[in-house]
Amino acid sequence: MKKGSTVKNGHGSLLPHLWPCFWVFQLTGLGMGFVTLATLVVVQNSVDVSDLGVATSSNQFARTLGGTVGVGICGGFMNSALGRAMDGLITKIKP
Repeated sequence: MKKGSTVKNGHGSLLPHLWPCFWVFQLTGLGMGFVTLATLVVVQNSVDVSDLGVATSSNQFARTLGGTVGVGICGGFMNSALGRAMDGLITKIKP
């Protein structure tokens, strides 16, 4: 998307609101990439060779479980905000 694009939302361009989100997502993704590898190396170095598979899979399971819970919580917040927005629109539509 070019910087001069005209994506409209009824109140003006959406583009100025998307740039901060873009940079926050980039920074978060970069940070998570470094943290994920460092955590895995720490976990693998802290156990014996015979327990390496269990430690690695436990680390991956914890990451997956945390992501699932995080998506569930964020989805709940998003659905709540969507419900409030829809209620506001419905009250404007009713005569």
